Amino acid sequence: MHCCICGCNPCRCCGKAEDISLLKAVDNTSGQEGTRFPLLFDTNLIVRGNAVSHDPESPEFQLSQPGVYLVTASVTGNVSSGDPPASFTLYLIQDGNRVVDFTAITPILQVPNFMSVSEASLLHVPRNGSTVSFHIHADTTVYMSLASVSIVKIAD
Repeated sequence: MHCCICGCNPCRCCGKAEDISLLKAVDNTSGQEGTRFPLLFDTNLIVRGNAVSHDPESPEFQLSQPGVYLVTASVTGNVSSGDPPASFTLYLIQDGNRVVDFTAITPILQVPNFMSVSEASLLHVPRNGSTVSFHIHADTTVYMSLASVSIVKIAD
C-alpha cells in the first residue's frame, strides 16, 4: 500500500500499525527502594513489533534494530526520611553509558514528600543494537511508588 502523504511504499509516514515497533512497561509492585538502583518494570503492557524487547525480571530493555527510538519514562518516589533538602534523579543508561540529555531531577523536597519526574529523549541505536536501563540516584533512601516507560522505534 502506498503512503497517503508522500507515496512511499511501504508507508513510513502515516504510521501504519504493522510498521510500528514499541513497548510500554510499568512497575506494579511499587516496592523498589534505595539510594542508587536500576528500576525494574514488572509488567509489559503493550508490545508491538520486534525491535524492542524486555524481560520483566530484568531492568534492561533490548533495542535490536538500528535506527532512532523515542524513549520516555515517568517515576514517582517518596523521600520519607533524611535531612532536607532531598531529591532524586532519573538517569537513562545506554550500553553502559549515561545518556546526557536524559536526566530528570526532582525539585528540592521537604521530607517527607512524594515527587514525580518524567523525561524523554531520542536515541540512536547502532547496527548491532543497544541495551538500555533506567536508574535512580539519591542522597537518601527513595521509595518508588509508580514507574512507567515507553520505547518506540520511529525511524530506520
